[in-house]
Amino acid sequence: MIQENKISRIKNTSLEKEEEGRKVFSQDKEILEMLEAGVHFGHKKSKRNPKMKKFLYGTKTSIDIIDITKTREYLKQACDFLREKKKEGALILLVGTKISAKDLIQKLGEKTGMPYVSEKWFGGIITNFPQVQKQLEHLQELEESRAKGDFKNLSKKEILRIDQNIAKMKRKFGGLKNLKRLPDVLFVVDIKTEKLAIKEAKKENIPVVGICDTDSDPTSVDFVIPANDESITSLTYILSEVEKALQ
Repeated sequence: MIQENKISRIKNTSLEKEEEGRKVFSQDKEILEMLEAGVHFGHKKSKRNPKMKKFLYGTKTSIDIIDITKTREYLKQACDFLREKKKEGALILLVGTKISAKDLIQKLGEKTGMPYVSEKWFGGIITNFPQVQKQLEHLQELEESRAKGDFKNLSKKEILRIDQNIAKMKRKFGGLKNLKRLPDVLFVVDIKTEKLAIKEAKKENIPVVGICDTDSDPTSVDFVIPANDESITSLTYILSEVEKALQ
């Protein structure tokens, strides 16, 4: 009986704590927006990276729940850093190649004028930048020549081949047209998916800001944003805050 009473008190205390948390959150518009966006939903507990434990609120039905107050805290730190770097004239390379992120990253890059990679990251963008620069210059030359009508005397087959080549290069390099030099900062949507990009940035001592879900290692980036990196609504919220920092 004593044991049952003890368990009952623990359960009641837990419920009271959760209810108290809900009341606090209900009075915080920013927290509510993050909750509605699903920023706090992590992966299954079985997939948890032990280093993410300090960012967790708890586990519900085997799903790790991210402490959303930590998300807000670390998101602010990351955005403050990005804002300051932008003021200094930094180039911030935005990377998000997973299906849920690619359109959002492209829009973010176009709105902020920052270079971006929304298709597959190909090795050497950072570590072999001179070669990438040559490819970008070649793409620009082809587009300028086409616009001036330099290809009008060629056969239809040759023009089609050139147009296909331009389209292929634009898919691969199009988002990098504003990358006139090595980036000063790398921003990645998913630090597991973009591990190659992070590895290249580290070789060049480029600081990395990254969204980190519960299955990832937060120590692999300089500025971590603990949040759901799968949901479009979560990514939309996070990237809208990043956009504000880069305007």
